[in-house]
Amino acid sequence: MGSGLTEEVLCQECGGKHAGKCSIERIFAALSVYLSQGFQGATRWSVSDTTAGLLKLYNRHAKEGAVDTIKGVEIRDRAELEEMLEWLRWSTAAYEKDRHTFLTSMQLRDRDLVRLSKSAVNKPAYFIVVYHAKKYVVIGIRGTYNTTDILTDLCPHNEPFQKGTAHSGMLGAAKWLLENEGPVLKRLLAENSGYKLVLTGHSLGGGVAALLTMMIYSTSWSWFIPTSLGIFRHNIKCWGYGCAPCVDRTLAERETFIRNVVLQDDVVPRVNPAAIEVLREEIQDTSFSESVKGEKLKFVAGTMERIHVGNIIKSTNEIGVSVYQKLHEAYVEHGLPSLGCSSSDSSNSNMRIEGSSLPNVKMYDSDTSPEIAAKAIVAVANEPGASRQELEKRRLFVPGVLYHIRRQKIKREERMTALPIPARPFIAGQEAPRGSKYKYRVICGTDPSARFSRIIISKNLISDHSCYNIRDSILDALKSCS
Repeated sequence: MGSGLTEEVLCQECGGKHAGKCSIERIFAALSVYLSQGFQGATRWSVSDTTAGLLKLYNRHAKEGAVDTIKGVEIRDRAELEEMLEWLRWSTAAYEKDRHTFLTSMQLRDRDLVRLSKSAVNKPAYFIVVYHAKKYVVIGIRGTYNTTDILTDLCPHNEPFQKGTAHSGMLGAAKWLLENEGPVLKRLLAENSGYKLVLTGHSLGGGVAALLTMMIYSTSWSWFIPTSLGIFRHNIKCWGYGCAPCVDRTLAERETFIRNVVLQDDVVPRVNPAAIEVLREEIQDTSFSESVKGEKLKFVAGTMERIHVGNIIKSTNEIGVSVYQKLHEAYVEHGLPSLGCSSSDSSNSNMRIEGSSLPNVKMYDSDTSPEIAAKAIVAVANEPGASRQELEKRRLFVPGVLYHIRRQKIKREERMTALPIPARPFIAGQEAPRGSKYKYRVICGTDPSARFSRIIISKNLISDHSCYNIRDSILDALKSCS
């Protein structure tokens, strides 16, 4: 499959797939920059504050076995998991770079691909396909991918929507799709009698898909009255994966016709200004000296010691710049893309870190899992400063029925007898080596009030956002099904 997604390999250390070395410094180096921008929506934090805070909380969460999950029951129905897997395949296809690779990877005829559109400001990238094999019309919406997407997604405000509120950027994209592609969807459904409609997306694309589904549903006041697309509500499905928070709590709990899947600690479904402010409070309540332990943390701790940080929470602008440059050098040393600032760049190295004058971070047009997740974090979390109470009022959630894919560590003696786990991409017959450290269970939420809300600092919070890691975890869960 010629995918737009950068080649990723199975990591036995973190249990996920990603490009490059898996290390805690790699994660902190990326998140310290991107999350520091998100902290503008809460109490102002510098890059150095964010880095030290993540270091502290990572160790605390690991010790406590911290988890943000939902109340529910384990899914053991093979058909349900296979359906989940099927629409994830289509969500992933939205990242394909051109028509030829899309058709090849999805094994479609040219005439079945009705639309393959690139993104623009206030317009998402998406495709529309007539899926004759299973009698569906499918619209797949791509998540954050490049700088153009960021211009749309960075809209920092909520706006009124269906007697509640929704994320302005994602809602604007959903409105554009309904206005411009609604007539096309209606025509395709009329031409293919008996076909159903599926809307699907990953990351911010999942949020747009959910909002678009809600808008289509709202055009019919009854299950027995056709929607504006000419089909009934029960013939419409929406599946989201790693979906960003996009509606308020009331709407999130109400929309049971939407399905959203989240892998373990994926940060994107949990990130918003209110969650980041809670994260900051957790960090302040955690002792730095008690948290810095173990070989995994020596890199960042050593960096702090070399530049004599002292009380990191009260760090000055000069210290913030120094920490940023040290992390940048480590990023380059490990063969990762530049953070957008180098010690040789005098204009950037003299930048003031506190407040609004953050480093001019370059948004790359590549789409590794860290890049996609980091861009989504910035897009959802960035909001003008406000009080904690005001942030809680504005807090958004992932809508619909929630599925949480839980990761469980396997005992050493059981690893070599475990079944092999699949290899990338969606090609039957490929297997990875035996001996995985983890197994997976899929939990379907039964309590609508239980929503994802707490950011867990773990080595997987970015890799859990990967389409391929979600895919492999579902395949692993299928092994336990009847």
